[in-house]
Amino acid sequence: MADFKVISSDIRQLTIGNSSVKWLHLATIHHSVREYMCFLEVASNNCYVEEVTGGQLRRIDDEELANDLAKFCDEYGLTSITRVANWVASQGGESNGKKGR
Repeated sequence: MADFKVISSDIRQLTIGNSSVKWLHLATIHHSVREYMCFLEVASNNCYVEEVTGGQLRRIDDEELANDLAKFCDEYGLTSITRVANWVASQGGESNGKKGR
């Protein structure tokens, strides 16, 4: 697996574009000179990892890299439903307890 480094694992709410969809930042990861963000769409509980380029999120075209990043996030516990549920509870809310991919 590639050499990834977690630079932030703070869970926080995100606003992406003008969307009313709720998102949670799960982690920011460095690899070489690139930066990636792992985030969760709250309604579906689907996790995503995308490249941060010029302040914008871009789909990762390299399928192998995308899979390595997703595996790293899972193995590092960044996408753990328990972690997310604990954060939601600390904010006074409830989680539906499911995890998507």
